[in-house]
Amino acid sequence: MRLPELEVNSRDREFRHYSRDLRETIVMKYLFEGLSSRELDRTVLGLDSNKSKGYQSWAVLRHYGFGDGFKGIFSGMSVCRAMEEIPLDGRYDVLYDILSGYSDYGEGKIEDDGWARGFTRLRLVNTRVNQDKFRESILKAYNGSCCITGMDEPSLLRASHIKPWADSSETEKTDVRNGLCLNTLHDAAFDVGLMTVRYQDYTIRLSRRIEDHMSESVMMTISVSTMGWRYPFRTTTGPPGKEYLKYHMDNVFEKCRTRCILELELPY
Repeated sequence: MRLPELEVNSRDREFRHYSRDLRETIVMKYLFEGLSSRELDRTVLGLDSNKSKGYQSWAVLRHYGFGDGFKGIFSGMSVCRAMEEIPLDGRYDVLYDILSGYSDYGEGKIEDDGWARGFTRLRLVNTRVNQDKFRESILKAYNGSCCITGMDEPSLLRASHIKPWADSSETEKTDVRNGLCLNTLHDAAFDVGLMTVRYQDYTIRLSRRIEDHMSESVMMTISVSTMGWRYPFRTTTGPPGKEYLKYHMDNVFEKCRTRCILELELPY
């Protein structure tokens, strides 16, 4: 099977509006069932498709790069069979990453009612090749501690990609300069763009949404732990790459809806 080329659309408003689970469900139903964007708006997003005209799902699909040629392309296949059709040259990493979160090991297409029930996904161990090595390198570089709070409990630490995995080249995916060692809370905030690190001066910036849409106690947990950083240290590999931090600021951080409510210089 020859897969169409991905044609990524940089518009991300609709993409970022929906959760990862909803976005991936849109993709799976588009690829395996060939549903139209109007049908996806109605069945997945619960919208009135006469009003939405399918644009929400269409925008999500186009942000991933799935054009008309991908509609129903894996119809009749199991997820594992479809994964065998994906070239291993890095061009379709985003597609492989989505499919690797699902496996029905069956021969028919995914049934509609299967998506309405609770079910268990089988996460394949090779979802991200060398991810474990990347984590090991990041924790070593940051001396086994969160670079913001100094927390050193391994089970609560994450090796956070600055430039997201799906957007990175094969080299960038494992570049230690493309990573930060963060605790689980700050990792989540960084991942969804509620926090960033300025590439100009390594100051931390928090999104206004933390102040506007979270309870005071949660906001204090995020900001006070940042202000309470008592363990400044340098990495063993030097500061994170400014090109990666700039990418995060420009493409992940919600700059159009934010104001800086906290700045802290990192000791690089």
